[in-house]
Amino acid sequence: MKNIRNSIELNDIDKFCKFFSLANQNLRRFKYAIANNQLGIVEKRLLKAFYLFKKNKKKECLDLIQNKNIENPFFNGVRLYIIGLVYNQFGHFKHAIENLHKSIQELEHTQQEFIINPLTTLSIVYANRRELIQMQHCIEKASSFKLQKDVHKLQMCHIKALYSLLTNEFKQVHTLLGSEKVKQLKGYKEYRPFFQIIQISAFVRERKFQACFKILNEYKKEKGTLVSANFLYIKTLLDHIVHQKPMYIYPEKFENFPELYHQIMVLKYLSMSEPDRASEFWHKLSTHNQSLYQKEFLYTGEECLFSIILDRYKHNKKNDPINDEKIKSLTSISEKIEYLFEHYKDPISAQVMIKLLWNEEFNELNLARLRKQISIYNKKYNQRIKSRHQSYHKAS
Repeated sequence: MKNIRNSIELNDIDKFCKFFSLANQNLRRFKYAIANNQLGIVEKRLLKAFYLFKKNKKKECLDLIQNKNIENPFFNGVRLYIIGLVYNQFGHFKHAIENLHKSIQELEHTQQEFIINPLTTLSIVYANRRELIQMQHCIEKASSFKLQKDVHKLQMCHIKALYSLLTNEFKQVHTLLGSEKVKQLKGYKEYRPFFQIIQISAFVRERKFQACFKILNEYKKEKGTLVSANFLYIKTLLDHIVHQKPMYIYPEKFENFPELYHQIMVLKYLSMSEPDRASEFWHKLSTHNQSLYQKEFLYTGEECLFSIILDRYKHNKKNDPINDEKIKSLTSISEKIEYLFEHYKDPISAQVMIKLLWNEEFNELNLARLRKQISIYNKKYNQRIKSRHQSYHKAS
């Protein structure tokens, strides 16, 4: 009887693994398969949680499986793996590592090939923490398995390329990801966006920005909220570096990816010589990863678009100190505006100007008032003040 039951359990696991693999190939078919096949309550719960994760509904995913220990070690290992995936996406790397290690322990004595999933994810978490020795250990352990499924071969290619990127082996990155053998693997399309991001990162460090634009144009054809956020983030920073375009974004575009939004806001306010506002967003970044975002705008990560722009602005020459008494002594608003432009080397935000000119808070009424005074100043002093996204600077 025991042997019969074990056989049934193995069949259940094999069936589950087939459905699980389907999620990486066709999410619509995956959802349909869950609803229209005879699966146990546990299996359906896990597959539904994985579907929610794929749809970027991380909180709903956790609510479904967190604190719900499963007796079967294989299925409990899958549960811990999904939780680890979610925590990695949230940036809670310590919790991700804890759950992924437990997942590996549960899976080691069950369905061996599935263990590649938490092993490769754990490698990515260590990459996020820049812990390369631990990452290398994961890669070595994963490489010891004889992989049969294409999806697992793609996962291995992913973490090897990521490791090569972090160790500055850019030629190896392009060799791995440009391989025709890799491109022929079933499921390559689903992994292509991850590979493209790694390639862009390599080209950034090689200062081959035109190559970045070329891959980015291909990347934007991919689907998903993460792709949309990544594309906008990379395009915004590349355009600023190469074409000196302003960093202007809408926060709702990064609703599910706050770290990307906070990075851009830090750079934006530093470029506008507003270190206090930049510090507010830097503090938010430190809540994502305190070791990566340290005090005084110290970024400890590898070179990237963010660090290139950060280095450009964080040591900007400070503006000359503003003498409040001097401003008060000036009789006209135009004279006060002239004084401000003499002392500010960088664009001045409307918010700062309103505060210095009238000691009032920013609002639409005061913004209209400021615009009128800038127009008067232009005519009186025969100047040309450029305005962009509610900040002003004197044209050279």
